[in-house]
Amino acid sequence: MVRTFLAAAMLFVFACGAGRADQNYHVAGKDTFVIGDGSLQTTIAYDGTERLRVERRRGLTHFRVDMVYSRTDAGGTTRSSGAFAQDLLPSGSFQDRVNDDPDYLAILNQPFAIVLDAETLRDLRALHGHAPVDIASPLSGGRLSGYLQRAPDGSVNGRPAVGVSFIADGAMAGAMPDRPNVVVRGTIHMDGNAYYDLTSAMLLALDATLTIDGTVRDRANITPVHIVYRRTIRASD
Repeated sequence: MVRTFLAAAMLFVFACGAGRADQNYHVAGKDTFVIGDGSLQTTIAYDGTERLRVERRRGLTHFRVDMVYSRTDAGGTTRSSGAFAQDLLPSGSFQDRVNDDPDYLAILNQPFAIVLDAETLRDLRALHGHAPVDIASPLSGGRLSGYLQRAPDGSVNGRPAVGVSFIADGAMAGAMPDRPNVVVRGTIHMDGNAYYDLTSAMLLALDATLTIDGTVRDRANITPVHIVYRRTIRASD
């Protein structure tokens, strides 16, 4: 999965002053690749933990996630680790500092913003119906169009949370982020749900899926492909 969606659709600022905020998460995921008539299929599963640290450094808000996880495919299970870090600039944009997340498991590397400002949280709680969005595609350089809407409120690890969901679709014409030699032409569908802490507006849980249906051209051959990336991340003790 690629960090794009609500990070581009919502403005968010985290004011933690001179303090520091830490949050643990459980992360799970599954990538499925189906090629041709379905006789060739690959599945990769992930399961692990990650720790988010938020600090103020030289007037900037610094976010860092360190993770350890298992990666299981047809060849067996291996243990892996990774990290992702970025600074929130005064302009409201992010500047990545560390990107050691080849399997796209860090909560900072997902389609939902890590935290919302107070005004955005109020707007979300008051949202009725659909709010249209139009953003850059994470893979093809084109556009994805869709909408945001409220999801049912809930509780995550004992903390009251407000829910939001999104759906977006667009064209796919480019290489896969983890398979640069595979160029796919077709369509992208993104959907997911997220839950934000009602007090701190921190992202507590998400479930996001990116589905690609298209074709891969190899000289004279055109082969259909169906690719699904799914990530589930949930706050833990």
